[in-house]
Amino acid sequence: MLNIETIDVTEQRARAKSADRALQVLEFLAKTPEGTTFSDIARGLSLPKSSAHELLTVMTERSFVEFNPATKLYRLGIRTWELGQAFVAHRDLITEARPVIRAISATLDETVQLSVLDGFEEVYLDRVDSSQPLRVQAIIGARAPAHTTALGKILLSDRREGDLLTGLRGRKLGAATPNTITTADQLIVELRWVRAKGFAVDNEEHAVGLRCVAAPVRDHTGAIIAAASVALPITRASADQMTDALLALVKGVNDISRKLGCDGALLGSVGTRAELRLLIEERLESWDLPSAVAN
Repeated sequence: MLNIETIDVTEQRARAKSADRALQVLEFLAKTPEGTTFSDIARGLSLPKSSAHELLTVMTERSFVEFNPATKLYRLGIRTWELGQAFVAHRDLITEARPVIRAISATLDETVQLSVLDGFEEVYLDRVDSSQPLRVQAIIGARAPAHTTALGKILLSDRREGDLLTGLRGRKLGAATPNTITTADQLIVELRWVRAKGFAVDNEEHAVGLRCVAAPVRDHTGAIIAAASVALPITRASADQMTDALLALVKGVNDISRKLGCDGALLGSVGTRAELRLLIEERLESWDLPSAVAN
């Protein structure tokens, strides 16, 4: 009788070996920017020709490797450049954002967080903690379902509605608390509100006893590339306190966006303090989420 567990381990080891070989190919090609031959790759990495061929075929199809039929040379593909640019962008984002979120946190003495989107999850890139005994502590690199947080709702709001509906088809939106949005229709309506108002609220949707306000960070095209939030324990999260937090946050994210090349005309506005306070107060008092997409 076959041992299923043994088969699974064998498959995992084979996949890990393939992944390691793919990384070796990328490192090898990085040392030869002018391009190199199939034979040089197979010989240089001590790969069987059949394995090298399969590997290069997949990597070429995925654009991680580029093959020139005329010269018969392989070189790094466009996807490696795109990934490198994404890495640089994240480093630039953190570099520009860190002093700003530190200043916001110092002003409010609350935790300020910076996140980006990966699929339907937000990933925490940076944070500055409050000095108060009762505070929120997020782990850099941790993930959270985007539909449960103000940060995630800001990030999802920049996606096309049709693409969102396609991605949400068949996806379960788990409930972290009784306030969590749990249907695609509810989420679409909520994201329409976020787009219209220019900010997002987490009313104990991710964790009981926690409220957050979030605002977008934009690049030179005006696209949302990140979001920042202020997290407040509910004992310090009145409409007035959330309004003050959001005003400081919007000023901060707009400063970050300008440093990243965003033109002032592409930046969002949340209105006056009185208008903003009224919106937040209404949002907290009427948390009856619609069950269907409004036309």
